[in-house]
Amino acid sequence: MERAYDLGDFIKACADPNHVSVHYDAKKGAERFNIFTEVDLLAFINSDGLEDVEFINTEVWHLNPNKPPDIYVDAYSFYSGKKYGYIAFMFSPKTQKWRIKSFKLNTKPKTREIKADRNYLTSGKVKKIKSTLVEIKNGVKK
Repeated sequence: MERAYDLGDFIKACADPNHVSVHYDAKKGAERFNIFTEVDLLAFINSDGLEDVEFINTEVWHLNPNKPPDIYVDAYSFYSGKKYGYIAFMFSPKTQKWRIKSFKLNTKPKTREIKADRNYLTSGKVKKIKSTLVEIKNGVKK
């Protein structure tokens, strides 16, 4: 499923705490990033604190008490320094507010490290190191 929302619109909305609410679990998860208040979490998001953001998926919010309409939840992975995180948010047409459903450390494989490993392995440096090791082993190089 395609993204339900524009990430930039969500980030801009975080400038005003009146336009975004934060679920309790997301507040608790933010503590792992040394963010202890809702206002600080929104300021962090609004000030480009989410680095290397990657879209994961969009799902229907199954606990929506006001169907119809369906409300969708977009999920993204991100970095904050060396910490790898996960954020999920939605927009409620009824309240005209954004809601951060989840903000936590991500338990999935770290995409930044996978990309770095892939780039390193395909760069030719590994082949050169292997050939040098073979030369040293065979006494060709000292």
